[in-house]
Amino acid sequence: AVKLFILALSSEVPCIQSPQYGTKYSLLDGTVVGPWIPSPPLVSNILRFLFPEPSGIPTYPGRIENGSYEVLIDVNARQKFESEYWFGLLDAKGKSTGEYY
Repeated sequence: AVKLFILALSSEVPCIQSPQYGTKYSLLDGTVVGPWIPSPPLVSNILRFLFPEPSGIPTYPGRIENGSYEVLIDVNARQKFESEYWFGLLDAKGKSTGEYY
């Protein structure tokens, strides 16, 4: 799991911040807010050369409920993805039906 810090900055766009590199992303559209990879100070120039600025990150609908942030995500995405490849328990699709050969 990736931990991101949610920042509600007054007079600015609400954003999340990467704890490793300090990059801020907009919660509204996923674009980079501010400098790309501002830290660590000595290594950030090399990292910016190796990792060009992204076009943005995916955003999902969300809400604040009882003081907690709730994000609407598809919890069955992995199951849907793997359903094309797995037929049964520990069985590659097609082995039990003969389609494998």
